[in-house]
Amino acid sequence: MDKSSWCINVAGKNQPEVWLAPEMLQILPYQSYPSKKLSTVQNSNMLKQACQKPLEKAPEILGDGLRSIGVGSCSSSSSVLGQSSLNIDPRMLVIPSRRAPEPSLAFSGKQMIKVQDGQWKFRAETKFLSTGSKIQGRFHYLSNRDGKDLGQLHREFAKILRGLGIQLSSLTPVYTVLKDDNYEEIRRGIDAAVKDSASLVIYALETPLTRPYSDFKTMADTVGLQSQCLAKYWDSKTKTHGYLQNTAMKVNLKLGNINNSVKGWNDKDKSGFGTAGGKNISNNVMILGADVCHPDAKSSPGTPSIASVVGSVDGTFGKFLGSSRWQQRERRPNGKLKGCREIIDIENMKVMVKERLLAYKKQQKCLPQAIIYYRDGVSEAQRLEVKQDEVSAIKSAYQELFAAEYPGKSRNVPLTAVVVNKRHGTRLFPNGTPTVKDNVPPGTVVDSCITSPYHFDFFMTAHAGIQGTSKPAHYFVIQNELRFNATEIQDFTQKLCAIYARATNTVSYAPPAYYADRICDRGRYHLREFIDGSPRYAHMTDHLVIIEVNKVWNRHSNPWHENLNDTMFWM
Repeated sequence: MDKSSWCINVAGKNQPEVWLAPEMLQILPYQSYPSKKLSTVQNSNMLKQACQKPLEKAPEILGDGLRSIGVGSCSSSSSVLGQSSLNIDPRMLVIPSRRAPEPSLAFSGKQMIKVQDGQWKFRAETKFLSTGSKIQGRFHYLSNRDGKDLGQLHREFAKILRGLGIQLSSLTPVYTVLKDDNYEEIRRGIDAAVKDSASLVIYALETPLTRPYSDFKTMADTVGLQSQCLAKYWDSKTKTHGYLQNTAMKVNLKLGNINNSVKGWNDKDKSGFGTAGGKNISNNVMILGADVCHPDAKSSPGTPSIASVVGSVDGTFGKFLGSSRWQQRERRPNGKLKGCREIIDIENMKVMVKERLLAYKKQQKCLPQAIIYYRDGVSEAQRLEVKQDEVSAIKSAYQELFAAEYPGKSRNVPLTAVVVNKRHGTRLFPNGTPTVKDNVPPGTVVDSCITSPYHFDFFMTAHAGIQGTSKPAHYFVIQNELRFNATEIQDFTQKLCAIYARATNTVSYAPPAYYADRICDRGRYHLREFIDGSPRYAHMTDHLVIIEVNKVWNRHSNPWHENLNDTMFWM
């Protein structure tokens, strides 16, 4: 035994301690990490270690996977399957598929860039689809680095922003050197930026630390400042240009502009876009996306869930604005709290949808003629609840606004609702055809054999699998008043995935649902003390915790300053 090593207590909870040397023990595989949440670096390392390439994963499924359920040449004849009359073919199912076409993307000046194998690249002459008027305020930089380094960063970043069409202020940027990455120092930098009416405050982090990042974002949201973080590798010469180009996409969104769209989507005629009442849907279509996130096991008692809704404002579908509310858990008859509810409360849903409809009307001068709704994160058993509660709330919110504009009249807005699920065990592998990284090509669609024989659903791998084995998203159409056929909704969703607003590649599932997930994450920063189980609230009852939550975030409003409402500040 190594006398300098640690010993491990292997006793169960509330049992006498039993200490053993680590070399006497073996950690069994496939166990979840039982302790507190992983850090950003730990989580990144875990994902890299866990991801398996298709040529590694497929044999493991056919080998260890089948043997674990009693199927295969080495399985025991005494197993349940061995004693039954069932025979299971140990080969993978070969199924038909098709590939949704990859679109061309529209930028300023009618320039088009074709998406190829799930990716596209900026050209030297590429400019964002819209960049707005000239920026009036300064850029403020915060960092514990030397001001000289920040000056070099700004010069390169400004060159990229101007090259993409953004007109910068002629005012000299301000560099605030922080003594440390703590709350007080970050607050000092934010206060200076507010006092100077800065257009953007940029925090250059040495390491991707979660706490300084969330503190910075929460402070900026509260005072109505647009904010941007830069990771430590911004000064690596091999990565700087591409990294800052990607950051420029985020900045343009935060300035209220649009990066790109799909070719033809801003035109009046969208043939094959779906039909309602036998007519082609035109520009007056709004896309909604929604998601709900929940507190962790370690969170303070009674910590609420966070629900978010995003909505498009024009026919480019390149700009989505958002709303967010927290929702309290329901109580059982004995007074104890029920588990977190995945369905958005009807009143919360109506209020948030009204905000999105009014934002659309502000831009278009009218309410939309049709709505497409993408809902993330609900199980098979909850799809009916989504239709009964959330879809009904959307229609009710629309009708109330319509009646207010046209007293005595009513309109049943046509709506198509699609639930997207990412938590499933289905994997698709190419059948002999060489592909990028050995995954199925982006746009691969399967809508038979492994889908429901009774309902309208399909699997789609919209993205290019760069790391590990691609996981398809499972789409389930629960209402289809726009009368999309299978090909139309699949192709439309694939095109949406190609214009995720801050990436130069297609993403794995529909961006409206993705954006809603992003806003939920932003809401978690505002309730961080409660979600992380701060000792300050550990001994409070759930009633008192809710009172404290309401002080931090009024339940009848968004947690951010109204100055940010008309931008995608959460990207």
